[in-house]
Amino acid sequence: MKSKKEIRESVRHVLSLLSSKEQQLNFQQQSPSVNVALELLCLWFNELYNPGSQLFTRSFSSKELTAIQEFNQYYNLRKGKLPETIEELHQDLDWDVILQESKRVLNILESD
Repeated sequence: MKSKKEIRESVRHVLSLLSSKEQQLNFQQQSPSVNVALELLCLWFNELYNPGSQLFTRSFSSKELTAIQEFNQYYNLRKGKLPETIEELHQDLDWDVILQESKRVLNILESD
């Protein structure tokens, strides 16, 4: 079981990855057999975001949880429409907003 500190660090790490096209391209170059566009979805929705976990919710302030929830809702509403390759993803206007939203949440997490 992860500690609160580990959960916070994992969320910050994934939000950092989601907020940077450069990091996403580096990820793709380091793992050419991985579908990074799909992996980003899996990291957030399958492995990381877990609002039903008390440990997850206790790892963040109320302000942080609200920001994380807003980001999740935005990402969730658009995930089915996102392209499946990193190249196409980086051309997508919805993805640009997801990048900006992940930066916003990351800034909130880093300011508290």
